[in-house]
Amino acid sequence: MVLNDAGGGIFGLLEHGKVEDDGGYGTAVERLFGTPHSVDISALAAAYGVGHTLVRTTAELAAVLASPLKGRSIVEVRTDRSGLRPLHARIKAAVAAAVSQVLLGA
Repeated sequence: MVLNDAGGGIFGLLEHGKVEDDGGYGTAVERLFGTPHSVDISALAAAYGVGHTLVRTTAELAAVLASPLKGRSIVEVRTDRSGLRPLHARIKAAVAAAVSQVLLGA
């Protein structure tokens, strides 16, 4: 599984992302920490004789995960890093709530 956000998404989860969210220096943050690449994952997979499946939607991901892949294969999930920070915050809150429910019965 390769999560392909075209590079640099991880930096949005650090302090740099908060600076961008707050409106100050947003373009500078992207310019300095965004690391876009033009890597063709399918071409790399083909070069090594590895299967490749491109996923663009959650429905496509569910379909791929529902059927086992044979042999070596890469599932490339294309994502948009612009919404990564708020998505990560929602996931973190949901996990914290689930853990609290299990551990504390809260």
